[in-house]
Amino acid sequence: SVARGEREIAGENVPAHVVVLGLRHQYFSAQGRPARRGNQLELFTNGQDAWGSVHDDILASTESVHMSTWWWESNFELVRPLETHVTSTETERRANTILGTLDQTTATKRILVGQFVSQDGAISWLSADDDIRARGDAPDDGFEFLGQANETRGVFSFQVDPFRFSDRLPFFFDVTGLTFDDETEVESTVPPRTVDLTEWPISIDVPGASYHQKFAIV
Repeated sequence: SVARGEREIAGENVPAHVVVLGLRHQYFSAQGRPARRGNQLELFTNGQDAWGSVHDDILASTESVHMSTWWWESNFELVRPLETHVTSTETERRANTILGTLDQTTATKRILVGQFVSQDGAISWLSADDDIRARGDAPDDGFEFLGQANETRGVFSFQVDPFRFSDRLPFFFDVTGLTFDDETEVESTVPPRTVDLTEWPISIDVPGASYHQKFAIV
């Protein structure tokens, strides 16, 4: 981006040109919020390490635990210690499950689970179990549960909108008094596509999408 303005030099305001360069990030999309300095990123290559880390972080939590998934099983074991798993009792194994681990922290728990087809419909209960719903029903226990359907349906186009680099600069620099030249918008490297949710064997239009993300914020 190129901008024009004035700059004070030796007590005198003189015309100035400002040139700002930006490079695409290797991992993060330019269309989203920028990556912040100081973050630590760890890549897990298997479920054992990934869920083991979630287990340890939940037990160490002091304020809040937020989780989202498209399928919930309260008896899913986050860890299975190699030395003791085979001989562990049911009670000992329950402590290693996702629900048992959450019960061991005093942090506020908030769990979001996707529902199938429709909100609170005939089969929406399939993606969660009675144990997690019971935690949501109990009042004043610091444990909240929400089931939410994704009612997206039909045919739609997916396209990441382009943007102007100069529109991002005010978030990082003081651009008061600067006038930016016209510039070409930054196009996404993600190709546009048409999403057809009716393209399946029985070819009917129902809100059959679901949330397939899984994440935990501790």
